[in-house]
Amino acid sequence: MRVIRASFPLALAVAGLAVAAGPAMAAPPCARPDTITLQKNRHVRVFETRAGAARDYERVLRACNRHTGHTVRLARAFDDGYVTSATYGRVRLAGRFVAWSSSYTDVSCKAACPPGYESTTFAAHVRDIRLTKSRHAALDSRATALVLTRLGAIAWTTGSGGTVELSALDSAGRRVLDTGPIDPKSVTAAAESVRWTRDGEPRSQALGSY
Repeated sequence: MRVIRASFPLALAVAGLAVAAGPAMAAPPCARPDTITLQKNRHVRVFETRAGAARDYERVLRACNRHTGHTVRLARAFDDGYVTSATYGRVRLAGRFVAWSSSYTDVSCKAACPPGYESTTFAAHVRDIRLTKSRHAALDSRATALVLTRLGAIAWTTGSGGTVELSALDSAGRRVLDTGPIDPKSVTAAAESVRWTRDGEPRSQALGSY
């Protein structure tokens, strides 16, 4: 029986094709079927899943580490059509950090709610996707702006008109940066600082890390 031997260059070419085909056929580490991408960079993919009937339609906010493929759940939005509901928004991404705002409503106490009971609570959040816990700041009202620096500090505004309050959360803790006629649309994050306009005057403040 005659044996046909492949030439050495041909064998190398075939092996090269096999190696090249491998990565192309592999699924990206953060690919998930039936999801919607909200933000992404080379470190993180932030996406949401949706499910449920119209009455209790649910969305879940998740972040995936694109280096490891590990996914974490960040927030949940739902409405039971009766006494509780929740939502999230203002999703921001910078490097390996994700920030978002949220609200939660609970009227299950109904007529028995104590005086001064606030049925809806608000918060701002930030998460280093390498860690197991998020950082949170409870807010007096819904955030009208939310920004995130490259080092994981967040700043947000609440209020309206001449009584807007700009606050921040970083390694130094939570603090108020400014109050007054601040334009929420002017609030932006640089690499390690936040910038805004108060009564037409540009201002800025350096922030710490996560």
